[in-house]
Amino acid sequence: MPLFLRERPGEKLLPWTKGAASEEAQQMQLGSWSIILKSLYSVFHLRNSLLLALLGFIILGSFNYLATLLPIFTVKALGWTDLAYSQFFATATLIGGLAGMFIGGILIDRFGKVRMMTAYFIVLIILTSALVFFKSYWVNNWFISGFMIIEQALYVFASIGMFAMAMQCCWKKVSASQFTLYMTIANLGRIVGAYLIGPFKNMFSWEYTLFAFAIMMLCALLVVRSIRIDSHVERVKDLEKKDLESQLAVVVG
Repeated sequence: MPLFLRERPGEKLLPWTKGAASEEAQQMQLGSWSIILKSLYSVFHLRNSLLLALLGFIILGSFNYLATLLPIFTVKALGWTDLAYSQFFATATLIGGLAGMFIGGILIDRFGKVRMMTAYFIVLIILTSALVFFKSYWVNNWFISGFMIIEQALYVFASIGMFAMAMQCCWKKVSASQFTLYMTIANLGRIVGAYLIGPFKNMFSWEYTLFAFAIMMLCALLVVRSIRIDSHVERVKDLEKKDLESQLAVVVG
């Protein structure tokens, strides 16, 4: 798709086609590694930026923890076959993906990122607690598959909200580097989440191992309630103003 799209009018579609870089793109172009790193540090070390990075780490870490745990749990504890789990999980993923595509973005736009993220985490805490405390229903495939479908939908919803928050908190000057850093930290969380399964299962029963996901969601809830996006946007505007003033000072000087 990028081969057929221009980011701004008048730009080249391909390197050998007609066009020229827009004035806006030229102004944002950073020709020095030191400027990129200094600008990235200036925006990334802000309180809300660090909290957002932590939120991404927890979200992807906790969901990957559960995604890695579920096939082990269903096969070893419930006696499912690998094929049965694959079929149920594929169905849950498809439903979750479609729900996220058609509903997730609309909910974020309608009710706001922080409010909807809060609602997602609360529902996931309640849902996981119900899974743990109603152990007698584990023998019913519909109970486990229902949990998987709702969890997958909320995973997609939460991911959409996290990506939207990350994009809004980026400073346009270094947005690509800043967003990449957010995603890198979030994906490190996936590694940590999967790693935790071994120690947790060695120390706890299946109930407590599953309930650990609810605790992770509680941590995510506390972090997202501490993020102030509007305040961060204002701080970014201040950075842009100072950056412009410094550029004018260099030109005048």
